[in-house]
Amino acid sequence: MSKHTTEASPTVLTADEVVKALSYHGAFLKKHVLATIRLTPGLKIINEEHASDFGGRTRTSDILAFDDNNIVFVIECKKVSLEKSWIFLKGIDQQYRVARRCNFLGASSTFSRPLPPETPVCSEGYEYRRTSSKERDLPAKKADQSPIFDAAGQLTSAYLGYVHDRVEKVKQSRPDRTFMEYYVPVLVTNARLFFINADQIQLDLGTGEVISLPDLNEVSHVILKQPAASPKNFPDFRTSIATDERNQQFHESIYVVNVKSVSAFFAKNHREFLATA
Repeated sequence: MSKHTTEASPTVLTADEVVKALSYHGAFLKKHVLATIRLTPGLKIINEEHASDFGGRTRTSDILAFDDNNIVFVIECKKVSLEKSWIFLKGIDQQYRVARRCNFLGASSTFSRPLPPETPVCSEGYEYRRTSSKERDLPAKKADQSPIFDAAGQLTSAYLGYVHDRVEKVKQSRPDRTFMEYYVPVLVTNARLFFINADQIQLDLGTGEVISLPDLNEVSHVILKQPAASPKNFPDFRTSIATDERNQQFHESIYVVNVKSVSAFFAKNHREFLATA
């Protein structure tokens, strides 16, 4: 006599659970940025999930976009949960790299200082959690430098890999003297962005604690100077650029933009500034 067997009913896969899972990884944040770029006159998409190599390690940028000023935007999107904000501290050196560029002579950069309305130029950023994930979390664990450093580091590697590839191709193509192409790294996030002017801070030198609270200002975007060492045994194009500011030769100026301000960042007048500064 055989046993009676029944097949288990297949689990119903719902759109709600799938969308939540993909949204956790930021898939739809990237799609929103792609849609914004498609609707921006003078701006078009070159590639999505673009892989490049810099120093023997492959990195991928979410989006490559090209505008009518010959600017290539290398874009990475980073979603965070609602309780997290990104806090940035003012850097000591307010001169920043507007863009890297390449022409028939090779690679170079343009530099500027922030102009009104002032865009904060920052040396570091911290991800701050407004609520504790654990009841006994120490206050020190509410702020973490690693998430922003890692996200900016990934973008920097993908960006430098792309610029490296373009510099080599431009050399081979031997363009005319009028050719100029610009490269700008952009990190887009849904995190609220805040800026602290560290120059205003006063410390108790005994405890190391702040005794005079600085202003905490919400901003639409900041410029983050991300360190990026030259990889060993790799032809780093940056080592041959004599005109670069020495203290910024191995720092990349990353534009960190809140997703609500993406349209304003890619506005025609701002893109023209990036190509003419």
